[in-house]
Amino acid sequence: MSINTKFEDMVYQRPDFDGLYATMKGCLQEMESAQSGDELIAVMLKLDKLSRNLRTMRSLCHVRYTINTKDEFYAAEHDVFNQALPRFGEFGAEAARIVLESPYRQDVAAKYGEHLLEKYEIQRKTFKPEIINDLQEENRLTSEYQKLMASAEIDFEGEKRNLSGMTPFMQSTDRDMRRRASLASWGWIAAQQDKLDDIYNQLV
Repeated sequence: MSINTKFEDMVYQRPDFDGLYATMKGCLQEMESAQSGDELIAVMLKLDKLSRNLRTMRSLCHVRYTINTKDEFYAAEHDVFNQALPRFGEFGAEAARIVLESPYRQDVAAKYGEHLLEKYEIQRKTFKPEIINDLQEENRLTSEYQKLMASAEIDFEGEKRNLSGMTPFMQSTDRDMRRRASLASWGWIAAQQDKLDDIYNQLV
């Protein structure tokens, strides 16, 4: 994918999550068994490229989903990512551990600076396999919240509008227009209080 590719021309393809997971696991094993600094760095770059490609597809899916949460294809893909992505969190932390414990860590520092090792010190502490289920549930609830807020249909000025569509009226130079728009928007939100409270309670 070219860096000059326009967003609308970017092609989305769901990653082969199981295959990618196995490949990235293999990268960790290669890092563990690296026989030189150059070999270690080469595998680090390979793992980073795989991770960046995964994040690109995730971002593309997420943006297209948020543009239209009623798009059934991207809504389904978004849900798939929410469940699949948390388990990939281990790779950053585990790669950081391997580099920090490697006899070639100074080769990495010489090429990328000590700051990278400092970043790795933090990174390896940020993920534990035990939190995967919690991350999946957090993703599900966040998506549920986004769908709820995007479902708003507010009758205002002769049309049904979503919350984003109400923003220009809430920022109008006309005081009465701002007041009526705010009342309509917050009235819709108040009507969703039970659902919003339930999502919030599950999140905390």
